[in-house]
Amino acid sequence: MMPPRGISLASGLHSEVPSAVSTCVSSARLPTCTRHREELTTMSPETPIAHVIMNRDSGADNKAALTTEIETAFTAHGWQVEFVLAGRRDLRRRTQQTVAQAPGAIVVAGGDGTINTVASACVEAKRPLGLVPAGTFNYVSRNLGVPTEVSQAVSVIINGWVRQVDIGEINGRFFLNNAGIGLTRRCSSDASRISAALAVAV
Repeated sequence: MMPPRGISLASGLHSEVPSAVSTCVSSARLPTCTRHREELTTMSPETPIAHVIMNRDSGADNKAALTTEIETAFTAHGWQVEFVLAGRRDLRRRTQQTVAQAPGAIVVAGGDGTINTVASACVEAKRPLGLVPAGTFNYVSRNLGVPTEVSQAVSVIINGWVRQVDIGEINGRFFLNNAGIGLTRRCSSDASRISAALAVAV
């Protein structure tokens, strides 16, 4: 059996079971966690910066409105923000490049698929990751207790509370919530497309 691998994520749940993934959480919800702001940003405290990775091809939401909301939430706390908007074809490459080279905090704003892509790169680079839920279902974020409101999710990241959570790996691919094959994967994909179409129609 391979040893567990890890990453830092924004969450609000706590487990006493040892794990290889650390998670940023709110002190009010999880007072037993340890604060590690230095793990979230390598910049000086006077000029913290968040590199927010997004998949511009996913979801039906207005990306311009989302980026504005995220930027407003960070700048209200004195942080700088740089967005990395990549399409499906180059998301993995752009993510790996950002995680490997960018100083400061790595943040992903998106749904489960985008989060998994960015998280996988952070696992390899041993870098923490902040989550801003912005997908159709947001299963990963909900299971980790991440607030669904942008401003609250950003506050969790800025507070810098870190803990350990588990991840899984199958054939060299990481997953944070669940893994499916065959009909399960097809149904999940179809449900995402239907949900996005209904959102547009409404």
